[in-house]
Amino acid sequence: MRASALLRPRALCFLAALLVCAAPTFAQAPAISAGGSHTCVLRVDGTVACWGFGLYGQLGDGSKTHQQRTPVVVQAVGGGGVLTGVTAITAGGHSTCALLEGGTAACWGRGQYGQRGDGTLDTTRATPSVVQAIGGRGPLTGVTAITAKAHHTCALLEGSTAVCWGLGYDGRLGDGVTTDYQSYAPPRTQPTPVAVQAVGGEGPLMGVTEIDA
Repeated sequence: MRASALLRPRALCFLAALLVCAAPTFAQAPAISAGGSHTCVLRVDGTVACWGFGLYGQLGDGSKTHQQRTPVVVQAVGGGGVLTGVTAITAGGHSTCALLEGGTAACWGRGQYGQRGDGTLDTTRATPSVVQAIGGRGPLTGVTAITAKAHHTCALLEGSTAVCWGLGYDGRLGDGVTTDYQSYAPPRTQPTPVAVQAVGGEGPLMGVTEIDA
């Protein structure tokens, strides 16, 4: 067989359909984010695909698999159809979050510390759920950026303020409440956002232009 025959698109697609045939879309992907052991990509059509370790549901396709070697499409909130209208993504340790058109956010995956922000402490969630507002009163709105770490997540809001949720050890949520990681006290779990406080704790932190956890 000639070497050129080995490079025919159909042959490549037969061997690795999703990765190779979808390559033009992935090549134009606006963003990619890698978590503790999984990776997600935002595609030009506003959908998201993830792959890697997915035991806690962090791939968002409704499965809880140890090894997902090719990308799978993230489902919509509640698992009906495909999640669309995504403008940004962030992968945490074992969770993933997406910023949506209209300034809301959705997260999926591990949530034992509240890092999904949906008001629950479920260990796993395999499809996206909506991030709740401060106090859990409806969805969080006015979100302009979102960032996830191993056990907590933060968002930048319109008006240049910030909120965080998840594990509250060592003051990482920025709201003035903390639990010492080295103490014997139970960990602080915060399943809905709290406002990051200003320097000195007098009111909310203002003038925030970027955020990273």
